[in-house]
Amino acid sequence: MPSYVIHYICGNKLIENYKVTPKEKSLFLVGNLIPDSSKIFGNVDITSIKNDFRKIHRKEIQNEKLTTHFRRKEDRNNVVMLPYPEQFKNKYGITDLVTLGYYYHLYTDKYFFNDIFNKSFEFLNNNLEITSNNNEAIYVRIKKNNKVVSKDEFFSTSYLYHDYTVMNKLLLEYFGIVFNENELREYINGIENNIDEVDFKNIESVIRDTLLYIEESKTSDSNLEVFDENIIINFINELNNNFSKENKQLIKKVGLKNVRDNN
Repeated sequence: MPSYVIHYICGNKLIENYKVTPKEKSLFLVGNLIPDSSKIFGNVDITSIKNDFRKIHRKEIQNEKLTTHFRRKEDRNNVVMLPYPEQFKNKYGITDLVTLGYYYHLYTDKYFFNDIFNKSFEFLNNNLEITSNNNEAIYVRIKKNNKVVSKDEFFSTSYLYHDYTVMNKLLLEYFGIVFNENELREYINGIENNIDEVDFKNIESVIRDTLLYIEESKTSDSNLEVFDENIIINFINELNNNFSKENKQLIKKVGLKNVRDNN
């Protein structure tokens, strides 16, 4: 998944294309971030816990994401498990800005995994053949330089998670986005908790993580090991253009009007 920071930037860049009140913007952004909330982290101050906390609870976290991200159990053996936004839409409909934000989050993840991942790297088996099976994948080929590393090394702070930190810094600076935690908290108590997969009280876990990752990114270098900088910068505009075109009726249904619309 893209980081919480990247989801926040994507959501801000989408919603700025529409005429919204501060409350409407907040409701959309809360909906956009709530899929990454965690019951495990809900009451945990992650700034005071050991770095291996996530590794210890990795299985629990991934089980949560099966539900919150509408993944399919039959995809469990895939290295990358896609979300299925359509399942969320079919279950809840898109009736307000909160559900639109949630749906947009899943759409963003699916786009990122399908488009950016495929442009950037591929998983290989022991014979250096392309595979999507987690049990078969041993290596990862990074496409921009054809470098091959082990899968374990790739999913580490040397490669993929290093790049997420760099991307946070790169995109925050490029788009001039400032994370506004108060904007997210202001209307949270008025949101009806009618999405079974999440508890809106756990938005605090996302806020805390986002603040921590932004702080970490300030001291990061500027070199991307896996992704191409131009692809990363361009993907947000591409994502939002595609989302707006493909979901024009849904966006209209929740009452959003484009800033370029004079009516």
